[in-house]
Amino acid sequence: MTKEELNRLLVGIGKFSSNDVDLFRTEVRTRNFKKGDCLLEVGDVCRSMYYVVSGSICEFGLLEDREFIQGFYLEGEWCLCRASFSLTSPSLTTIKALSDLIVWELSNESIRKLIGLSPAFCQLGKILRT
Repeated sequence: MTKEELNRLLVGIGKFSSNDVDLFRTEVRTRNFKKGDCLLEVGDVCRSMYYVVSGSICEFGLLEDREFIQGFYLEGEWCLCRASFSLTSPSLTTIKALSDLIVWELSNESIRKLIGLSPAFCQLGKILRT
């Protein structure tokens, strides 16, 4: 990932300095998943948020033995199980790659580290509200 790509991503969230973009770059990991791979299983705690670089993701759960779709995430969108991530509680949904997938992963631990280095990263909370 280039600094320019990350800068474009962060501009959509808020105001970040060039140094902030550099800090962000040190904490984001590029991950690849194959179609059908799970990013999160029911019962696991969601410890990362994912920005979809390419591909698509589905979040779904079970209710009375029937599958229900919680959401679809496409290129340019953030994906996470918000309740599990925010409360560090077991997820009630599964997040699965609908196609071969490239994401930028930002862990909860990395977010806390970034906020400690620059208060500008408090703006990442906007992702949790969308």
